[in-house]
Amino acid sequence: MSAPAALPREAGLAVRALSFGIPGRLPLGVELSFRVTPGSALALLGPNGSGKTTLLRTLLGLTAAPAGEVRLDGHALATLTRREIAARVGYVPQLLSTVSHFRVDEWVLLGRIAPLRMFATPTDEDWRAVATALAAVGMDALRARRVESLSGGEQRLVAIARALAQGARTLMLDEPDAGLDYGHEERLLARIDTMRAQGFGIVFSSHDPRHAREHADQVLLLDGKGGARLGAPREIVTSSALSAIYGVQVRVD
Repeated sequence: MSAPAALPREAGLAVRALSFGIPGRLPLGVELSFRVTPGSALALLGPNGSGKTTLLRTLLGLTAAPAGEVRLDGHALATLTRREIAARVGYVPQLLSTVSHFRVDEWVLLGRIAPLRMFATPTDEDWRAVATALAAVGMDALRARRVESLSGGEQRLVAIARALAQGARTLMLDEPDAGLDYGHEERLLARIDTMRAQGFGIVFSSHDPRHAREHADQVLLLDGKGGARLGAPREIVTSSALSAIYGVQVRVD
């Protein structure tokens, strides 16, 4: 899937002085500012409860932010409808919805609900978007399979294709490697690298510091107490930082 010929002047995700957390509790992060431009990837790293999923939900407008601003393609998130957000950002949650009796291409077609008009019949353009999205994640050969017959790794790739079918150029992936064996994990991470090279902006969370170090341009390290460090992987994913965050001795070679 190639990048569009013309991108918005402020294409991608921009976060300015953002605070986030669970309402009624202490903030999990304060005064965060960063950008995720087309062709770049940001990894969210931190222990359980540090706020990775909460931050993703805040960036999507699903959880209110007490302070700061999120902008998508130059538009303030607060001014966009859910349909407009879905056309700009594809989200793959950590826990995938259980589906059955859908073919792979039919399930990916559901991602076209955002750009389709209410009650509209899918067009040839919609089916082309499905084919292009499946090709982008290397799943076009399995388009006629039933979703429930796929492996966990294959289902995650199909979920990413469904997000791509929306037309979104920014992807948010919540622990895309969760529950995968080593082979599926490596194939999925390689596919994320490919999509980044194709011009997609990607935000993904992970429990594995190696993934953040090897598959991202920026790393946001959350400590769950309101503190966060942002920078290049080799500046952030260090022995001292990981040892402090996780409470065990870590050596990064």
